[in-house]
Amino acid sequence: MLGIAGKATSDKGEMVRIPIVGLVLLTAMLGSRPARLAAQAPAVGSEPVAAVVEAVAPAVEAMVPASVPGDLSLGQAVREALAANPDLAVARARLAAAQAAVDGARAAFFPRVSAMVQYNEREYSPSSLGFAGMPAAAGGGTRTSIVQTDGLTFQWPIDLGQRTALALRRARAGERKAASDRRGAESEVIALTIEAFLGVRRAAELLTSARDRATALAAHRELVLRRLDAELAQRTDLLKADVQLESAREAVLLAENALAQAGHVLNQMLGRPVAAPVAVATAALELAVPDLDTLAQDLETANPGLVSLRRQVEVLEQGLRLERAGHRPTLTLSGSRTRTGKDWPPSDPNWAVAAALDWKLFDAGQQQARVAEARARLAEAQAQLEKTRQALQVQLQSAWRQYRTAATRLEVTRKALELAQEEVRLSRLQAEEGLITLTDHLDTQAEFTRAQVAFIVATFDRTLAALRLLQLAGRLDREFAERL
Repeated sequence: MLGIAGKATSDKGEMVRIPIVGLVLLTAMLGSRPARLAAQAPAVGSEPVAAVVEAVAPAVEAMVPASVPGDLSLGQAVREALAANPDLAVARARLAAAQAAVDGARAAFFPRVSAMVQYNEREYSPSSLGFAGMPAAAGGGTRTSIVQTDGLTFQWPIDLGQRTALALRRARAGERKAASDRRGAESEVIALTIEAFLGVRRAAELLTSARDRATALAAHRELVLRRLDAELAQRTDLLKADVQLESAREAVLLAENALAQAGHVLNQMLGRPVAAPVAVATAALELAVPDLDTLAQDLETANPGLVSLRRQVEVLEQGLRLERAGHRPTLTLSGSRTRTGKDWPPSDPNWAVAAALDWKLFDAGQQQARVAEARARLAEAQAQLEKTRQALQVQLQSAWRQYRTAATRLEVTRKALELAQEEVRLSRLQAEEGLITLTDHLDTQAEFTRAQVAFIVATFDRTLAALRLLQLAGRLDREFAERL
């Protein structure tokens, strides 16, 4: 059963999907317009598995009422989510911080100039000057010293060990990782928004089906009552009609709850108030799925998770190089030009020039320990990269099989729907001629309901299976969103 994907945060901060369980209960209860759905049931068996799912669009259009002006289209929903989703706001903030870190690392190459203004006034007692016991009349009172200073100070660290350059390389690697993390967040938001959007459309169609069936069963109960008064029906027919009508009313309630929950999930993805009303438009969704070899190649080069881990390895490689340069010397040139005097502005000029060489000769193994730690963290990231790569390959194979299974299931449910439609037509004719009871006719209609809902679920299953393949291959980007 296809779950309407929502969004939550796990203990690791990862995004997880939340299925709406209530829709599962509808599969045995709902009924709708058989002629319209059967007429537009897609054929799947003759199409190649790797081709576009051409028949999804007409089937999806048959699942929701006609859209009205003001309804939210799929493209609008995805673009709105990319602009306002809170997860993307976090990713953009992290990228801005990484860019600022690059600017800070680049600034270390340039000299620094600072201005200084100082006023210093001190009062000395005779004893502090070594004149203990001097009478005040002989000048033994307190002494006051006033010194005013202004000037400029120049400092330029010269990186003899290339540590400044290595720090800049590490910062740039961090910026590239933050950019890849943002693209990964965009891919996840696009996938979850499409799932939530389709979830609202499916929930709306199931609600319409539930209401139609409840209305039909209420009319059927009235017919049974009239036939029971005319002694043309049995008491069990009325009891069964009552049971089915109450089940249909329960299905309506479940469908209303499912639609509300699907709307909440979609609003959360769009960054809107969760309880805000939302109406989605009918639109064709064409997903071109390439062959498995192409998907596998794209996964290696464009999967957001793999790209992010590769960037992390790059950051740690630069960090290891930086730690290895910790014992290299640093030369700092400095100079100052100041004026000092008792009055303002001070008039006595002073200048100073200095050169300082800092070379760490012995630190009891502290720098060596930092190098060992950096090397271990790099090895951990490389192992994690390989582990993730293998896991994603397994996921791709599994998603491909699910896609093919969903395509086959859609073909089976299409044929089952056609068969159920024909059986309902024959059952209706037999019931009108009195050849079968109304209870038998209701049983046939229930079979059609199950076939219809299975077809609806299979259609969405195949669409989301294709979406999952594209996400693993790293194809859900802003260009993809603009084409919706």
